[in-house]
Amino acid sequence: MQKWLLTIIIAILPVITACSKTDTEVSVPEEETGKKTEIKFLQLNLWVECTKVEHAPEYLIEQIATLQPDIATFCELYKGPQDDPVMPKLMQGLKDKGLIYYDARIDGRAVISKYPIKETERINKWMFKAILDVNGKRVAVYPAHSEYRYYTCYYPRGYNDGSVNWDKLPAPITDVNKILAVCEESDRIESAQALSTTLPKS
Repeated sequence: MQKWLLTIIIAILPVITACSKTDTEVSVPEEETGKKTEIKFLQLNLWVECTKVEHAPEYLIEQIATLQPDIATFCELYKGPQDDPVMPKLMQGLKDKGLIYYDARIDGRAVISKYPIKETERINKWMFKAILDVNGKRVAVYPAHSEYRYYTCYYPRGYNDGSVNWDKLPAPITDVNKILAVCEESDRIESAQALSTTLPKS
């Protein structure tokens, strides 16, 4: 039976900023030697595939080249092959700088890794699973991005949920039943449940 030493889950909720960054170090234990493999991890929301900031693809290349994460995941990738997508630019830009990464993309999410990507699997329309070979150990990474609408955590703050707009409401909504009912329209709960069924059982 295959043994899973580490699962990295990136379930990114929508953000209304140009860039959401998470830069984290995690460890993969080496049972035989007692040593650990340190992994530098980065997550970026590319905000409608780098279309909202001038020269964003160039900035993205510079950011990755500077930080040099071992693994990075990206969300909000919407362009097809005919629409000048950003991921090929990123991979070529890194290669031109002498940095070699493996990459995989499914739907609007992607992962790049210094470690080989051995398998990918679409979990649902909001996430996929990538299996990396980290020094002989299988590591599962889940690039994800939820539905950005029906974002009902804004209700108690006094703002709409994005299904129509993000305008300020006449008054905050604190009715838990309403918050949960509208949230169900987003598929977030169903998506999280689908993720849980793919995780290794301890």
